[in-house]
Amino acid sequence: MQKQLKLERIFKHPAKKIWNAISKADEIGKWFLKADFKVEVGYNYTFTHEDTKIRGEVLEVDEPTKLVYTWEVEGSGVASTVTWMLEEKGDETELIIEHISEGDADENPAINPMFMEFQKDWENVYNELEKYLK
Repeated sequence: MQKQLKLERIFKHPAKKIWNAISKADEIGKWFLKADFKVEVGYNYTFTHEDTKIRGEVLEVDEPTKLVYTWEVEGSGVASTVTWMLEEKGDETELIIEHISEGDADENPAINPMFMEFQKDWENVYNELEKYLK
């Protein structure tokens, strides 16, 4: 069975401002991870934090409402997909992050502990993004 995380938060910022923060390499590097990233379908990106590298491919871009890419922490053997969805609601924007394993957690036991860690990490991402946007 796949593992899935879905986190939702409302930001008091326009979607375009949030989009730029999650899609432009120079902005991503200021609040999230050092990034070699472009919002181009097929682009193979790398995020770096200390000795950890995350690699993937951009799968879908619908600016400024949806960004989808694969996600694999180097050496983990756990492939997954991350989706960012933005919806403006008046003066606010709802940001939903979905992180879904590409493998079966029953067949790959590394998925369960990794997704427990991802839960904490994505909650921290929301907090860091909020600080950055202010």
